[in-house]
Amino acid sequence: MCGQQARQRKSAPPLVGRHTLKNEEEKPVKTAFPYRWVICACGLVTIFISIGLVSNVFSIYLPYIVQQNGFANTQTGLLTTMRTVAALLSMLGADGYYRRLGLRRGLALPFLATVAAYLLYSNTHTPMLYYGAAVLTGIGYGLGGVFPVALLIRAWFPKKTAMAMSAAATGSGIASLLGPMTVTRWVNAYGLSGSFFREALLILALAGLVLLLVRDGPQASALQAPEVQTQAHPEPVSRAGGLPRPAQGLMVGVCALIGTLGITAFATLPLLYTTAGMPMETAAACLSPLGLFLMGGQLLYGWLADHAGHRAAARNASAAMAAGLALCCLANRAGPGLMLAALVLLGGGMALSTVAFSVFAADFSAPGQYAAVLKRYQIAYSVGGLLSGAVPGLLADVTGSYVPVFAGFLLLSGVIGISLAGVYRRYGRPADWK
Repeated sequence: MCGQQARQRKSAPPLVGRHTLKNEEEKPVKTAFPYRWVICACGLVTIFISIGLVSNVFSIYLPYIVQQNGFANTQTGLLTTMRTVAALLSMLGADGYYRRLGLRRGLALPFLATVAAYLLYSNTHTPMLYYGAAVLTGIGYGLGGVFPVALLIRAWFPKKTAMAMSAAATGSGIASLLGPMTVTRWVNAYGLSGSFFREALLILALAGLVLLLVRDGPQASALQAPEVQTQAHPEPVSRAGGLPRPAQGLMVGVCALIGTLGITAFATLPLLYTTAGMPMETAAACLSPLGLFLMGGQLLYGWLADHAGHRAAARNASAAMAAGLALCCLANRAGPGLMLAALVLLGGGMALSTVAFSVFAADFSAPGQYAAVLKRYQIAYSVGGLLSGAVPGLLADVTGSYVPVFAGFLLLSGVIGISLAGVYRRYGRPADWK
């Protein structure tokens, strides 16, 4: 009995000003648990910066860049391409990078790269320097996005991680809600360079706060296998042997298809409705609450995953995605009500492109391989979006409408849903069959 108490005292985190307690086992829970939500908030801010501002909000700048700097459309489009390629290259070494530096120190580089990029944007008007800044934002996106946040959440929430991850992922939705109006106001008041400079200061302040508060984990490294982090949670989080190679290849393909929908289809939504005859002002008004729909979908996915099982969450999100894309195929006859219904459903389905990857990696990775599998899924997602980027425009030029494009997206969503159902049915854990 004495030996057991000694081991418990040795494994407990150090406490400041600790006094003798009758029940010393409860003290670590009372002190450690609230800080998990500080870590979750740090993850939210990280995604707000690295995905929300760098990717979602930056598109608001593109018309101003064309207008004030005189860039051609091709030159402006290359900014997104350069950022995407740099992000992909950064992701290739993300697991080794964070294994060597740890999460807290490792986050400093993507934050500094993002701040430097916006300072460079604010002090140049030439395409080449803009491309250099785009590469820096790609580093910030690739090393500072979902990957390190998923590792943080996994370290601090050994069980039922999906809800915490979904809460952190809402950072991108918050940026989509607040960013456009803020950028427009800043550009009108301070000019393009002034807006970029203020955004650099905002990122610097938020990143400094994250680096001040974040910790790698309560007991162990985030890159360790979850089964050795703590004995207080004996339920395994990963499959004992991972997926067989064909099934793992299928999951990589599914993630690439999710990238096609989450990146390409999402970006094509405004064109679908405006080219179908909806006034631009009406379409913009319908799209304005999309960030709220995305946040609601992410939180719902996390709640379902933790309470109804991972398979149920994936099934419901796939069904919502398919239903939303089916309504998009009615764009030629759609009014604002039908468009809003489609966006609500798509908000639920788009959780597959954020929260779901960390859940998939936990379900289908062997012990000690979580980070590598998560990186593989993230890269597949980005590659899918990159390779499909030009397809909607080409098909629309041939067919004269974006509706056939979304019919193709609907077909892909069916492939995603059927594939996920098959993998979970054959290889999912019993806990996922709730």
